[in-house]
Formats: sequence, C-alpha cells, structure tokens
Amino acid sequence: MVVGRTGLAHAALGDAGTSSAADPRISPARSDDLGQWLPLHHGLFPGSYLSDDEIAAAISDGPRLVLTARLDGRPAGYLVAKDDATMDELYVDYLGVDPAARGRGLGRALLRHAMRWGEDRGRRRAALTVRQDRAEALSLYLQCGFQQARAGVHWRKDRAKVEMTAREVVVTVDLGAGSATGWVWTNDLTAQYVHENSAYSS
Repeated sequence: MVVGRTGLAHAALGDAGTSSAADPRISPARSDDLGQWLPLHHGLFPGSYLSDDEIAAAISDGPRLVLTARLDGRPAGYLVAKDDATMDELYVDYLGVDPAARGRGLGRALLRHAMRWGEDRGRRRAALTVRQDRAEALSLYLQCGFQQARAGVHWRKDRAKVEMTAREVVVTVDLGAGSATGWVWTNDLTAQYVHENSAYSS
C-alpha cells in the first residue's frame, strides 16, 4: 500500500547551529530508557526497518548513535542515527518526540546533537528521509539546514505477508507506464539500502 510521499533531505555538517553548546536535556540512551520511548517509536514508525532488538543493540554499537531527550528527568524523545562511512554522512534513522513535550525544542536539540556527533566523526553531511505530509518535521529539518535532495512515493507491505528467506527473491514492480519490461539482479536488499532507495523518484 502507498504510505505517502517521501523526501530524502541533506544538510552540510558544520552549518550554523550545529556548533552551539550541548543541551543538557540530551544524553546517550540507556537500556532502561527503551521501555519508556519504544511505544512512542512504534506509534510514529509502524513497520520500523530496525527491530527493537537492533535498536537496543545499537546503544553500544560504535557506528550508531542512540539518544534520549529528557524533561523533568523522564524520557520525552529519542533519536537513532548511523555513521555511514560509505556515503560519508550521518544518516538519521528515527527521531521522535512525545506529543505532550513538543514545542520545547527537543527535536531540534536531538538533531543538533546528532549532527555534531557526525561532524566529530568526519562526515560531510547529514541525511534523513521524511514523509512530506509531516509538516512539523519538515519545518524542523528546514530550520536545521536540511534541503530536499530527492522525492518519491513510499510503499509498505505488512511484514507478515513478506517472504524473503529464499535464496532468490523476485520483486515485481508495476510502474503503470506502458508495456515494456526489464530485469535487474542485485545482491543488496539490506534494510538501509532499501530505505535509502525508497526516496528515489526514478
């Protein structure tokens, strides 16, 4: 089914705003944070390409960053990102803030903390994918220096209906644009690769 139009956005690291002082409300996530913000994550990103176990493992995984935003000592937001050396970028997998805590700058603080982390690791840009019907998120990203790089349509199929265990998997794509056919063979159907390409318009 079609979930909505998406855009892949980029921001150069080192832009104004990323070098501001660290926000004390933002800290590396702890294992006991997950039980408090995973329900929020499930609501914002149903069918997440990272499982709960993968997010938990990422807390101690060097190439990934997992942050928690706190208000009054309680988790109120989170961010998961990856240091992608191949693309020379920080890729933001997920960013979410509890609706009751929005409007207090937590999303911006999480994003800026992550961008500083990417800059410290020598990456030249940050990237993320966002649904174009999420006005608040789009506004935040624009304020933090992101610009749309590509746009496309995001599709999702219920995980329970997807069979990917066979050695050879055939994926049929109907573009609804004529009768021509073609074949593409690939050995890379990893979650990150598919997520990156979901934002392409062609």
